Amino acid sequence: MLLAVFLSILNGFSSIVAIPAIQQNLHATDAQTHLILAVYNFVFGILLILGGRLGDKYGRRKIFLYGIGLFTLSSLGAGLAPNADILIVMRGIQGVSASLMVPQVLSIIQVNFHGRTRGIALGAYAAVGGFASTISQLLGGWLITGNILDLGWRMIYLINLPIGIAAFVLANFAVDESASTEAKGKRMDTVGTILVTLALLTFSIPLTFGNDLGWPVWSLASLLLTPVLIWYFVRYEQKIKTHPLTSPLIKLSLFKQKSFSLGNLLVLLFYSGNAALFLALPLLLQNGLGVTALESGIIFTPLALGFAFMSLTGGRLAEKYGRKTLTAGVLLLGFSYLCSLPRELSSIKLCRGMN
Repeated sequence: MLLAVFLSILNGFSSIVAIPAIQQNLHATDAQTHLILAVYNFVFGILLILGGRLGDKYGRRKIFLYGIGLFTLSSLGAGLAPNADILIVMRGIQGVSASLMVPQVLSIIQVNFHGRTRGIALGAYAAVGGFASTISQLLGGWLITGNILDLGWRMIYLINLPIGIAAFVLANFAVDESASTEAKGKRMDTVGTILVTLALLTFSIPLTFGNDLGWPVWSLASLLLTPVLIWYFVRYEQKIKTHPLTSPLIKLSLFKQKSFSLGNLLVLLFYSGNAALFLALPLLLQNGLGVTALESGIIFTPLALGFAFMSLTGGRLAEKYGRKTLTAGVLLLGFSYLCSLPRELSSIKLCRGMN
């Protein structure tokens, strides 16, 4: 299961460090380059909830196998893409397949692990996610600089093949099938799925393309439509929560728990900031300061090691110190950002001077 988590995150972040090489090799325009990066996370995010519900209804191992199989095939297609348009399509299919396989991982952990072992499993999940999101920069840089078999940037997608095949084969033997008895006997929440998908589309498309297009009127109107669609979605989910034949897409009662709501908000804030860092810093280093892809990846290595180590030990610290662990982590993160700020500002000034 964790191989799939590693693959999905590796695929997202290694593409960032490869963008200069991809743009040069495929003669991609700025718009195509933006899509190569954006379409994977865009499709992944939109279909993530639906992927989880499909696993609940039709079997988590079955949907996981469909996802990892499709992911492996689309990685082959991305690695062999003859032009930027084909690469964009393959990246979109990778996003679809990731939305099928990744939600099943947490569900399978919840079903198969209990008590303290569940905390250990979730810690391993977090460690793999954190390690993959940062080491992918180093691995991607090494693959591009090494130019293995004269394939260059294509290796960042082709390397998914042996890992994906291994995960597919092992899942057949090591993972038992499971499904939600509640979801299995009910219809899919089609209306709720459409509403939340439209809400994500109206929010994501303007943010993805608005700046390049000069923020046309439709992009601003789309952003204003997002809260309206979210409001309709919440109202609809409340309406069908007791429906005997339909399983709601989201159990809104969970948000009545203060710890659940605040925890999700903290996760949103952390990963949105983290994703921005992982996108902006490699571009600054390579396009602005002229370092190689490998050197850019090396800069991320201490972050990968620190994230992986503390993810494995964080569960035990939380058991001992409770919420103080979270507070300490937030303060340490803020302190590290403040320490790096003067150097980042001087790097930006240097880039401007070079321009």
